[in-house]
Amino acid sequence: MKYIKNISAISLVLLAISCNQTTNQNIEFDGNSQQMGVVVIGDDTISVEIADTPPERAQGLMYRNDLPAGQGMLFIFEQAGYHSFWMKNTLIPLDIIWIADDKIVHIESDVPSAGDEMFPPTYQPDKPATHVLEVNGGTVDKLDWKVGDQIIIS
Repeated sequence: MKYIKNISAISLVLLAISCNQTTNQNIEFDGNSQQMGVVVIGDDTISVEIADTPPERAQGLMYRNDLPAGQGMLFIFEQAGYHSFWMKNTLIPLDIIWIADDKIVHIESDVPSAGDEMFPPTYQPDKPATHVLEVNGGTVDKLDWKVGDQIIIS
């Protein structure tokens, strides 16, 4: 009987662990393993590549010819700040969304691609942020996202 109770307890622990796994996963992109996650804004779900190291944040979405609808890149910073972005070597227009305390704090819509322009403009929020989400240009208007909208990141 004691043996059956131990097996039951172990089974419950294993079930809890399997149910508690996050939606983050690793995928191969351009030969590199890229951590993935999900961002939910209202009724909209965006699959995101995670950029949480200095080299990943520096690379961002540069040199990409397209970004599938419903996908984006989430930049994660160790500290809140006025993290600025530019579009050097970015070939597609983007919407840039700054996030703090699980809310949108600033949006730059339809930022044009800059290609190999030597000194493209920089874009910066007017409030500190801990995360930045980049999606295809026009997504913010199409999905009616606004400053103050709640965001769930997993």
